[in-house]
Amino acid sequence: MTAAVDQAPGIDLQYTPAGPTIAAFHQSDARVRGILGPIGSAKSVGCAMELFCRAVAQRPYNGVRYSRWGVVRNTYPELKSTTIKTWTEWFPPEICTVTYGAPITGFMRLNLGDGTWLHMELVFIALDRAEHVSKLRSLELTGLWLNEASEIHKAIFDMGGGRIARYPPKRWAGGPSWSGIIMDTNAMDTDHWWYWLAEVEKPRDHEFFRQPPALLREHDQTARLPYRVNPKAENIQNQPLGGDYWLNQISGASHEYIRVYLMAEYGAVQAGQPVYPEYSDIHHCPQDVELVVNESLPIRIGWDYGRTPAAVIGQLTSDGQLRVFDELVVDDPLDLGQEYPSMGVRAFANDV
Repeated sequence: MTAAVDQAPGIDLQYTPAGPTIAAFHQSDARVRGILGPIGSAKSVGCAMELFCRAVAQRPYNGVRYSRWGVVRNTYPELKSTTIKTWTEWFPPEICTVTYGAPITGFMRLNLGDGTWLHMELVFIALDRAEHVSKLRSLELTGLWLNEASEIHKAIFDMGGGRIARYPPKRWAGGPSWSGIIMDTNAMDTDHWWYWLAEVEKPRDHEFFRQPPALLREHDQTARLPYRVNPKAENIQNQPLGGDYWLNQISGASHEYIRVYLMAEYGAVQAGQPVYPEYSDIHHCPQDVELVVNESLPIRIGWDYGRTPAAVIGQLTSDGQLRVFDELVVDDPLDLGQEYPSMGVRAFANDV
């Protein structure tokens, strides 16, 4: 998708997605869309431009394309220094007026040159705790952008779903032509609600996009650095230092920081040393490979006995590779940490 606004006097706005993942994000019409990737991969810019392009595409009412968007970050300092800063870099005051009141608002009115005008409102809000959900209850929005969703509570995501598709009203040309929630984030722990929605639950009308890692592990023992730039990294062409932007960050950084923020891998809180430090989601849990059961090999079940048993189901190949097809657990990760009553292994085998 390429966005261009050059019809209004003094305005020349050109945008091209920084990579194929962001381009696919723009092409989707899913009601809930999220994009996960390393830092510096233009996720926030992609979301800002998505709001603008969706606003331009709204059905006109009396020649005006109306829309109102909520933009959420977890704290006001980060809302001002990152989210609004990104927005104003692309939409400066001569295009979009930002008023620092309570709440911070933005307003854009443009002659689109096709006989219609753009009337776009933005409400910038900081919400970092579940009890802040009340700030959303009075809003009537076209859509919502959760910036850095890894730092936002699920109660805010849930409430956001009830505040969208409420503007423009239905009597204005049938209401919004598209409404939904868009999100961007760096990777997070596997107990985060994003992970369970994107990787486990996969609800209907939700679509999650994952950018390639910016860095890859270097397996050449003679290499100067333990990591190398991924040639498929997105937004590398817009970095003044190119791939060195990410390579320069590994000096003094923890392995966990590199995994989460530079390699876009889900990170778990670790105590002590990992049993398999070489494990990588990208290499050992690829999304584009379908595991096929080999009918000539036995099915193996690995059990974890205890008050809340668990089991993994897989096969051991002739060359020693362990392939895991499924897992069974007692607790429901979407139940916000609440577990079912303790279960013996016999009941687990019968009921789960």
